[in-house]
Amino acid sequence: MLFRSFYVQKLYGQASEYSAEELRSALARLAGLDHALKGGSREPGELALARMLVEMVPRPEPAGRRGR
Repeated sequence: MLFRSFYVQKLYGQASEYSAEELRSALARLAGLDHALKGGSREPGELALARMLVEMVPRPEPAGRRGR
């Protein structure tokens, strides 16, 4: 499948917002999730996905702590 150049440019732009280490870490976590979903874990797939998301997605800063 050929990708349209604007789509690829958009992905590169999004990826440039992260450091190489952040991208490596995300890829490793996604590979771990893939392994777990394909039988490498005893926990349900939904739980494995939820755990990965909690680990990867930053928590928003509470409103009272902004600008300190």
